[in-house]
Amino acid sequence: MSAAKATNLRRSRPDSSCSMRFCAVVNLRVAFCPTWHIGLALWICLLITFHGASSFALDRDRSIAQFHYTFWSEMDGAPSEISALAQTEDGYLWIGSEHGLFRFDGVKFEEYKPQAGVELPSYGIYSLMPTPDGGLWIAFAPRGLGLLRDGSLRVFTRPEELPKSQIHSFARDHDGRIWAGTENGLVLRKGTRWVRIGRDWNLAPDVIRDLFVDREGTLWVATVKIVAFLKRDSKTFEFAGAVGRGITTLAQAKDGRVWFADDGRGEVRPVPTMDRNAKAGYPAVLEDGLREMLFDREGALWITRLDSGIVRIRYPENLGNRKLGDQDRELDTFSEKNGFSGGYAYKLLEDREGDIWIGCSKGLVRFRRNQVVPVSLPRRYQRLTLLPGEDGEIWVGTLNDKPLLHIRGDRILVERAGEQASSVFRDSNGVVWWGCDPGVWRKRGAEFKFFPEPKATNPPNFIYEIFPSRDEGGLWLRVGDFGTVHFKQGVWDLSGRLKRMPFEGPSASYRDASGRVWLGFIGNRVYVLDGDQITAYSQSDGLDVGRVKVIRGLGQHIWADVVQQGTLPESDSRGRRAVRRDLWNH
Repeated sequence: MSAAKATNLRRSRPDSSCSMRFCAVVNLRVAFCPTWHIGLALWICLLITFHGASSFALDRDRSIAQFHYTFWSEMDGAPSEISALAQTEDGYLWIGSEHGLFRFDGVKFEEYKPQAGVELPSYGIYSLMPTPDGGLWIAFAPRGLGLLRDGSLRVFTRPEELPKSQIHSFARDHDGRIWAGTENGLVLRKGTRWVRIGRDWNLAPDVIRDLFVDREGTLWVATVKIVAFLKRDSKTFEFAGAVGRGITTLAQAKDGRVWFADDGRGEVRPVPTMDRNAKAGYPAVLEDGLREMLFDREGALWITRLDSGIVRIRYPENLGNRKLGDQDRELDTFSEKNGFSGGYAYKLLEDREGDIWIGCSKGLVRFRRNQVVPVSLPRRYQRLTLLPGEDGEIWVGTLNDKPLLHIRGDRILVERAGEQASSVFRDSNGVVWWGCDPGVWRKRGAEFKFFPEPKATNPPNFIYEIFPSRDEGGLWLRVGDFGTVHFKQGVWDLSGRLKRMPFEGPSASYRDASGRVWLGFIGNRVYVLDGDQITAYSQSDGLDVGRVKVIRGLGQHIWADVVQQGTLPESDSRGRRAVRRDLWNH
């Protein structure tokens, strides 16, 4: 948002810096830990990094349920029976309803009251349209026209300032001209007057259902009988193919085709034209209750449903010549059973940040990008070990007797390796080592190879930690209660032990960007391996964190996820509490 007074509509961004040596923070295992254990839950949350220029757009590879959903009801100050939505240049969201005009800054709803001496023609609103100079055109219901600019409302009352019948919709073309759809036809604003567009423009007067200007500057007009379009610099309307009589909205897809929504027939499909898509009966979405539509900036198609929330099609350009119904998997539905609380869904708006707003019978709904994305896993995937892959991919292992999962967008691929995974490490060559029971899986490219534990370790044992040794290609493995042993190129060296460190081995490990290895132990101890040098930290050095479960780095900070002993607030039945600490600022 550009205006300071509307900054509450912006996303808040937490400060990533921390000057304190010890600092409680959010659950950093979510953000930095490849071994995140979850009990009795089939959901994981994946931290997704923003990619590309459209930082705040809603990714097409996510389902609606993976976006952040917010609902404001009348209890929150939002109006009900919302009939129009618009965002003005100062960033405010304006909401038209049966109960008046409201302004929203992201936190507070404010009913608009005009300046002294001016009265609203009506509390009902048909349509809203913002202008680049910060103005807002308002079509009142059942009748009335206003222009709000610089905090002052001008209400047009003189006959020469108004079209012959009530305005239902607006459009502003690429040349800055203001068009309006009325009950008796199309009008164009010239100076302070509205000029009727008739047969001299090749357009017969009729009830206008919607107006739309596409990316090429073509004006599209939907009446109760036809869809007509006026190319830029032309004064002659052309006609599209046959459509229904209940068109509510027109919108342009990413491939350039203009679509329409018809709430009479319950269909959404491309407008048939002579130059392209002349036989545009396909693709089509056919379902009772479909009302209005919108293509977001990423190209996904959103459709409101009077009876059950919202429908979204992620890749409408891939539908081919198909007719889709409510049973087709391409229709991503978010209804009352998914948590949609808005009642009947009417109006759609995408704001400048890429959020989707829905005006509803019971209030206002917003979907926005969520950095933490829920992913539903198959049954018995609990106590997880996570590893980030490329382009937002995630690998998932479980302590249970289930193989690794590979998550790509909304696809979950089941591998044939990695059962009972408890640790993971990616070396400098990109080779991934999964510690399992009873042994180690190596993943090199797409190939998996298993190295079983030696019998001398008394398998089965979980491989609790994997971290690099000093020699090239060597690893240290903490093997159950047997301790930490050396492993290299498939060879287990049970006599090779970590020197000057506790025998049982670490409970957490991390290699930082400089190559140092941080090891956390039970009993309030941390060791740092830097080449030949080993540095130990304990309570005498100011370390007071209890059992270290996870160590990770972020910038110049080293963070630990620990379990403190004793009776503490928020403690569980075993008297323990997980605490996240900033160990060092180095």
